[in-house]
Formats: sequence, structure tokens, C-alpha cells
Amino acid sequence: MKITITSFGLADWISDQEPNYPTFEECKIWVNNKMENLKLNYKITKEDEEEIKMLLQYIPMNHLMNKRIFSQYLEENLRIKNS
Repeated sequence: MKITITSFGLADWISDQEPNYPTFEECKIWVNNKMENLKLNYKITKEDEEEIKMLLQYIPMNHLMNKRIFSQYLEENLRIKNS
């Protein structure tokens, strides 16, 4: 199995921090601690750093989009029930 930072739950950890998402540096610390706890000699690569940046951009945007969709769904259902 190829070692990747997402295969060890980084995206889930970032998501669980809502609404106080971690910083880029906090993510790097989390990855280093996770790898150290698993006794893996792993160094974060430039690709990993790009993936962290992508997750930090995508996950909050995804949460916001889901909240808007859910809010719109509730609003429409309330309108239909009140009609």
C-alpha cells in the first residue's frame, strides 16, 4: 500500500474541526504526529503540501455548499407545507 496523507484520515480530521478549521501548519503537525505514532519514517513531500492546501480549500467550501443546499431544501419544504 502506498503511504498517502489522506489514507491516514487527514481529510476526516480537517472536517471534524468545523467551524475552526486547522491551519496549513497544524495539518503538517498532525500528519507528522500520525506518522510518528504509526512508527513510519515519512517526510512530507511537496505533493503532500499541495494536497493539504487543496483539502483546506475544498472541505470548508464543501461544508458551506452542503449547508446552503440543506437550508434551501428546508425552506422549500416549509413553504410547501404552509401553502
